[in-house]
Amino acid sequence: MSFDESMFEHARFRDAKYAKTLVSKIGTLNADRATRIVHVCGTHEDTISRHGLRSLLPSGISLVAGPGCPVCVCAAEDVDFAIEVSRKGHIVATFGDMIRVPSTSSSLIKERAEGADIRIVYRELYRYLVVYDAFRCDLSPGNSRDEHRCT
Repeated sequence: MSFDESMFEHARFRDAKYAKTLVSKIGTLNADRATRIVHVCGTHEDTISRHGLRSLLPSGISLVAGPGCPVCVCAAEDVDFAIEVSRKGHIVATFGDMIRVPSTSSSLIKERAEGADIRIVYRELYRYLVVYDAFRCDLSPGNSRDEHRCT
């Protein structure tokens, strides 16, 4: 097996000289106006806070915690509901990260292993494809909910 330099790219961020160069370049991106960089992951926020990354940024650039990814903001009761729905024979479409999130008694990945029809979707469009596949519905734009023709 051969290794190339890109496999170790993440290690460069631990190099203080490289990090300072990177921060300097970030500072030149929009030097003439305030810039907010929004992240949506709780793990990112933890890393940013733990390592004091906000203090490294030039003035005028701020990091803002967003609403949170589904894993970070989803209550166990919501996962319980999805599991209950799947146990009744319904299809559950979920983002990939959610499949391992524990509920109070199980997880979607455990339910799928036991035969539940739990499908991973990677973008909003795929949710419609799951509905079409399940019901052969006409989901054309402009159709109201009652006008969807399903077979």
